[in-house]
Amino acid sequence: GQDIYKIDFDGNLIGKISTNNYINSFSSSPSGKVYVNVDGNQGMEIKTINDKFSDFDKTIPVEGWGSVYAADDENLLYCTYSGLQLINVNTNEKKSLFSWINVDVDSTNFDNVIMNEDGSFTVLYYDYENGKYEIVKIREALESEKGKKETLVLGTYFLDSDVRRSIVKFNRNNSSARIKVVEYMNDDTISYE
Repeated sequence: GQDIYKIDFDGNLIGKISTNNYINSFSSSPSGKVYVNVDGNQGMEIKTINDKFSDFDKTIPVEGWGSVYAADDENLLYCTYSGLQLINVNTNEKKSLFSWINVDVDSTNFDNVIMNEDGSFTVLYYDYENGKYEIVKIREALESEKGKKETLVLGTYFLDSDVRRSIVKFNRNNSSARIKVVEYMNDDTISYE
């Protein structure tokens, strides 16, 4: 719902914070800093909980509906409909890491993301077609793996989840062609103009 409770292992209440908004996800850094992703009044926000667990001490505005995962003590991974970005907690600087279409994995089905020391990512991914979880490693392709493929472009408004799954399956399994998507409006779009 809208409340965050801190309890001990016996179930005793230690603290409570109310967000007054829907909580989409939360995560904690290796040092124990807690990050909460909430639906703010002007879009999604990542809030940090202060050390006393009495209130929020920082708000980072983000674009698109997504989930937050602590990468380390200074960076967050923010997964949205479009893909994954890295957010520096101290500067609020945001860097796009990859788009779902470029890695052939639907980012709306990510349940957890870990940034590995070598720059790759390990993702807990739910495959709706098979009804099973997969652990997927995402890394930059080697030159020998890239190859030449014909590109088919699909221009669309609001690409639904069934079509996204079909595109991922096609791109993973086709050796001569791949689909590229140009979305004119999607779940991350702020303006409908």
